[in-house]
Amino acid sequence: IGTFSDKYGNLRLFYLASILYALNPLVWLLFPNPWILLAVQLVGGIANAAYLIGVTNYMLNTVPSGERAIVATYLNILAGIGIFIGSLLGGYAMTYHPVWLSAITYTFIISIIGRCAITFLGIKHMREREHVKKLPRESKIELFHPIRSLYGELQFLRHLKR
Repeated sequence: IGTFSDKYGNLRLFYLASILYALNPLVWLLFPNPWILLAVQLVGGIANAAYLIGVTNYMLNTVPSGERAIVATYLNILAGIGIFIGSLLGGYAMTYHPVWLSAITYTFIISIIGRCAITFLGIKHMREREHVKKLPRESKIELFHPIRSLYGELQFLRHLKR
């Protein structure tokens, strides 16, 4: 993940990880099989790690060294506020949901919408500061086929190590 970030930029890593992370609750709704959910959670964990690496590297590349501590503090405060608000909204959604939709389904739908909205609203204001390469054509990122995408990216990462 670090090699990808260095070569192709933190924003691309952040964007891809955010999409995978945001769509994670959707898979919980579509596939009740525990083995599929285990694989999905593994992909979600990798996406979460990639997200944190992308955000941290982006902050280190864009913030002057004298201001990094305060920016990191604000980043953590905002993350805590987001977790708090998300928990409140989740509790509200579990209590007050439409009668035609189960509480869990309604809560997951709100989670998907909130995660995607934050991702798309936030990333349009971000710019890469360093010159990075474009993604090569052999990269097989398919957002709607995460297993094929994961296999394609693992093959691509093997190619990067050579």
